[in-house]
This record gives sequence, structure tokens and C-alpha cells, in this order.
Amino acid sequence: MKPETVNAGLCDGCGLCVAVCGRGCIAVEDGRAVVTGNGCLECGHCAAICPQGALATAQGTPCALDRSVWPSPEAVEALLRARRSHRRYAPREVDRSDLERLIEAARFAPSGRNLQPFEFVVLHSPGARRDFTDACFDCIRRARRQLAHPLARAIIGLFGDRRVLSPGLRALLDRALRQRAAGEDPLFHQAPVILFVHGPASGATPKDDCCYALFHAILVAEAIGLGSCINGYAEVLIRRYPELLDRLGLPRDRRVYACATFGHPRMRFLREVHRQPARVVWK
Repeated sequence: MKPETVNAGLCDGCGLCVAVCGRGCIAVEDGRAVVTGNGCLECGHCAAICPQGALATAQGTPCALDRSVWPSPEAVEALLRARRSHRRYAPREVDRSDLERLIEAARFAPSGRNLQPFEFVVLHSPGARRDFTDACFDCIRRARRQLAHPLARAIIGLFGDRRVLSPGLRALLDRALRQRAAGEDPLFHQAPVILFVHGPASGATPKDDCCYALFHAILVAEAIGLGSCINGYAEVLIRRYPELLDRLGLPRDRRVYACATFGHPRMRFLREVHRQPARVVWK
């Protein structure tokens, strides 16, 4: 949202846009705001703060915020405390309009240098979910065979991540494969929706940005009655087996930084869960 025009008839020269601009791209001259700099981050703060709606971007003048629907602090805190990870979903599809609502919330997430690098892949159709899940378990089987090979384990021990060699991981893979053979889905839990958030391999903070975007979607999902579960296993699997990017229709220079399943929860949690006390250093 780079400011492109200032409506001189609306601008009263209050200077709020100048004060809020962190790059010094706007000045007040002869009682009116003018765009002066080239270092704009396109954060949109200048247009968002203008009480007169005098600044316009290529997308037009931003809509005014409706503070009549602002949640109370207690409502926000209750939503955060209520959110749980759901791994059991009702066998019903999620409306496309609800998914679009989640994506709309996600695109308003903050990002480093306001680059907004996040993009999305939504597996919504049963066929797409089934094909990708099958491909993931093919990779899991391959990983288990590699871990069973003495030479492969020696090479990983010398040059790779030694955590991969832990007996706990092998037991986890074995259990997942047994569950899959029994017709279960221990990876995506037969969720009706799998959402992937991806970004470039390099940049300011692409992984952080994608995680912020995903959690925006998760909070709105909670508010409209959908359950969700962040899936770190899928993200690791895609990183280790980049051919899974092909299955998602993504080029190899993209990275999936965040993933979650969504659906109508089969169960409703009735109570909060305990958390460790906050560990804080006050200065």
C-alpha cells in the first residue's frame, strides 16, 4: 500500500502521516501532505491513520475500521485459552467461504520489512488430500528403510542430523506405518482441509511471516467453530523430501514453512488446560 496520491481537497495538513512514517517518505508542504521519498515499505500506515481519508494507494483509500465489533480483552483472552489442537474431525467438508475467510485473515499477518512473502496451498478436495497423503507415506517408508541400512546410518551420523538416528524416531515411524497399513491417517488425521503456507527460501523473515499468517487463520477458525492442528511433521517431511513440493504444484525454490489441518471438530473441549508459569525477566 504505497501512497500514490494525496487529495489536496481533503488533506488538512495535520501531519499525522508524517509522524507515523518510519521512512520519512511524506512531508507537509504549504499546509498539505506530499509524498517525497522513495524508501517506502508500503506498510500503509500513512493512509490508515489519515482522519480525512486523503491518502490513496494503488488499491484506493483503505476502508475505515469498524470499532463497534471490537472484541473485549476478556473475549480475546478466552479465545486464546480455548484453542486446542484437534486430531479428530467430523466427516463433513468445510465450506469454501469459510476457507476464504481464513485466508483473508492470514493475509493481514505482519511480515518482516512488510514483504508479505506468504502464499497458500489448500488441499480441499478428497482426491487432492488422498494423493498428497499417499505421497507423504511413501517418503516415510523410504525414510524408515534408509534408517535401517547400516551404511546410511553411518553417513547420517557423520554428516547429518544425529537426532534422526534416535530409537524414538524409528519407533515413531514404525507406529505411523502400522497405523497407515490399518487404514488410519496418523499424519493428517483424515482432516477435510490441509493448509500449507509457503514462502521464498531467502528473505527477511520468511518462516516467521508464514507462521504468523497461519496463526491468524487458526484464530479465525477457532472463532467460527472450526478445529485446527499445526502440523510440524509435514513441514519437516517436505523439507527433507522436496519432491513433495512437486505434488503441491510448487517450484523447488519455495519452502513450506507452516502447515495445519482444519475441519469441524468431532469433540468439544470444555475446560482450559494447564500451562507452565510464565518465565519472565523484568528489568
